[in-house]
Amino acid sequence: TSGGGTGAFGVGVAGFFTNHEDNDEDEEHCDQKIEVENAFYEACDLRDDNKNDAVDLFKKVVHLDTELEGRGEQVQWRFKALHNLVTLYCELQDYTAMLSSYR
Repeated sequence: TSGGGTGAFGVGVAGFFTNHEDNDEDEEHCDQKIEVENAFYEACDLRDDNKNDAVDLFKKVVHLDTELEGRGEQVQWRFKALHNLVTLYCELQDYTAMLSSYR
């Protein structure tokens, strides 16, 4: 193309994407991936001191990772979070919640 327009792939002369909606969506996915990872590690830090807060954060990890999977993203933290949930529920002697997390 000439004169500063966009090419066939929506790339301007300077090489910047002209479709900002795609960039915003990619940024949102990246932010959510970071949020999942941060929640997982924060839950791990809380595991010994505040088991109930750790449970809440591990449940958040499962929820967010499931949302990402629904968008075609690779699931990275859900299995580890579920493993921790089952262990925490056992330590808290909440066997009903432990079984429901396991399924």
